[in-house]
Amino acid sequence: VLNYQSIKDFFEDLLKKEDVINLKEFKSKYEIDDFNIEYIINKLCKEYILIEFEKEEYINIKKLSEANIYISNLKEYCKQVYEITKDGKSFTIKTLRKNKYYFELDDLGFNDLFYESILKNNELFYSQKVNNLTIFSTVEKPIIKKVVEDIMETYRELSVEEFVEIL
Repeated sequence: VLNYQSIKDFFEDLLKKEDVINLKEFKSKYEIDDFNIEYIINKLCKEYILIEFEKEEYINIKKLSEANIYISNLKEYCKQVYEITKDGKSFTIKTLRKNKYYFELDDLGFNDLFYESILKNNELFYSQKVNNLTIFSTVEKPIIKKVVEDIMETYRELSVEEFVEIL
């Protein structure tokens, strides 16, 4: 018989045992519309136990460890990104790729949300979600005005199409 101090502890234990979690299915299975499961998921994401790889879908680090990816690899990825972005200019995962930066984790083949999840749960980065785009900075929470200024400082002249492509 398992004893839990709270319902929170019970759900945290359940989440840690799953390889992959679809939040919608998890909520439905355990009928937890009222309970704030997102709080627990956010905590586990901050600890890199869970990493979001699709909207409301999470992979457990123990599953990633089967591919020899550990928390230390995720933290190393953050350090590498920090080293090339510590000037404070705003960036996205897409701009890192566009500027031909390569990281070992890229070989996993996940979409941008996976890499965004890793960065936004690391204390080295500030992030801001704008529509479906997550913008990062190493010095302050990115705001749209600052993002536009950074882009214009870098490129000087852009058409609207080019600007959208950069984002």
